[in-house]
Amino acid sequence: GMSCDWFTFFLATVRCFVQVMDLRLPALLSLLSGAFSLLTLPQWISDGMVLQTAEQYGARAFLNGISNPGSKVTIHDGNLQYVVDADSTGDWVVMLNPCKNFAPINITVSNSVGDEITLRNVQFGDVIFCAGEADMVFPMSDVLNATEEIASLDEFLNFRFFQTAETTSSSPLPFLKNGSCP
Repeated sequence: GMSCDWFTFFLATVRCFVQVMDLRLPALLSLLSGAFSLLTLPQWISDGMVLQTAEQYGARAFLNGISNPGSKVTIHDGNLQYVVDADSTGDWVVMLNPCKNFAPINITVSNSVGDEITLRNVQFGDVIFCAGEADMVFPMSDVLNATEEIASLDEFLNFRFFQTAETTSSSPLPFLKNGSCP
């Protein structure tokens, strides 16, 4: 649908900004400090994340990050393995095949330099992006019938949230600030 196309565009835009601004600084500092290993993932690629299933909307999930320029990056999800080359600036991206498995998995990202990052408890499912004014952070404790509504959340064990810090800006921000999984 149209909202998914917008969401895919949004993710691609955020990815570009993050790679240019947020991930370049740690990579540069790592090089300057004498460390030669640069495998870095954006903040939202983390334990407990949800990747779009591609089942209903046709959008494929992707993983991206920074590694040593020219290094091979291997992504393994327990069943499939993807191998991509980091470009001359260290950027890499891999499109994942559609997945119908909704059970939690671990994804391992490694590079030919010997770094490895394991993402635990990752699931495929529907990803919904919400943004808006200050009322988007309306606490559950203030809703009508709060006790019953909060108790009903026990029925939805696979809901996962990723929340960025509240901030204001007169222009687009190039990176996330203090994101978390509340």
